[in-house]
Amino acid sequence: MSTFNTSSVAKHLTHHRLPSYLAATDNKIITAVDLYDWNTLTSGPPFQDLSRFELIYRNTLDRTLLTLGTARQWSRPWTEHRKFFVGDQGNRAWNDTKEARQRAPRRQSTTHPLPHGKLIAQLNFGFWRFLATKNYLRSLWVPALANAFPHHPNQGNPAKLDTA
Repeated sequence: MSTFNTSSVAKHLTHHRLPSYLAATDNKIITAVDLYDWNTLTSGPPFQDLSRFELIYRNTLDRTLLTLGTARQWSRPWTEHRKFFVGDQGNRAWNDTKEARQRAPRRQSTTHPLPHGKLIAQLNFGFWRFLATKNYLRSLWVPALANAFPHHPNQGNPAKLDTA
């Protein structure tokens, strides 16, 4: 199964990783590396699905928050509204947006603003996961994010909260 030089692969696998494969294969290095390869191949499809889910999830949340901003006539995107990012998690999320702005590749000079879509793409899944926590119930979920999910109990609730 393996397309690699077995001894080279075995040499580069960490000493904490290869023993579990060797134990499962009666210490047969070739079989252990084949098992490692099989594990890698079989774990790929779930990560593809997770990647697709993350893309849909983040774009749905972003689109919903942009819609809220349009309805409230904001002059800047939601990622630039500090009031959204509450508590310790909010501080981390706010810092994540600043770091994402610095990390994002730019084709234009640094004097041009970063396109919103590039910023969104730079924010990791942890950032989006934190937006689904209790801390954001009043600032994000009730006024906007519940609308991204058709069967959410708060969907369609036009709560008027001061988050501008």
